Amino acid sequence: DDNQNSQKQDNDNDSETQDKEPLTTAKASLAQAVGQENLTVTYTGLEVSEHYQEGGYFSLDASSGCTYAIMSFKLENKTQSGLDVDAFTLGHSYSATIAGSLYKAENTFLTYSLSTYQGTINAGESVDVVLLFEVPKGTKVSKEDVTLYANMKGTEYLEVMNL
Repeated sequence: DDNQNSQKQDNDNDSETQDKEPLTTAKASLAQAVGQENLTVTYTGLEVSEHYQEGGYFSLDASSGCTYAIMSFKLENKTQSGLDVDAFTLGHSYSATIAGSLYKAENTFLTYSLSTYQGTINAGESVDVVLLFEVPKGTKVSKEDVTLYANMKGTEYLEVMNL
């Protein structure tokens, strides 16, 4: 209906925080969100830092007055053969409710981001990936109080993580 469409359009702006919860009509697994349902995707933690460094070659600094809430995940291949993952081409985006406010995940070109990872995960192996959320300094970030949303082809899905 028109109400949902106007609310959906409001959610598509570029602001870092938004006043409304995403339109949530269905649940999806994180494996579905990265486009490889044969993977086991596990939420492994949440930390807060003003900087994020990937390997020894790439780092990001949060904006002035902000810090990163860094959500970590493990992509694990428990099958007997390699699994190709191409989260970047899927173009799914993520947002999260952190301390009661909604934030969009940073659009980064990190190699090991849940939203951009591309590669083959061999049988029995795993890859660690992250999502970065820029939040105001002083935000009470607690792993028990996070809800993750995936926007998959324009539809918001709710992933309630088992923490």
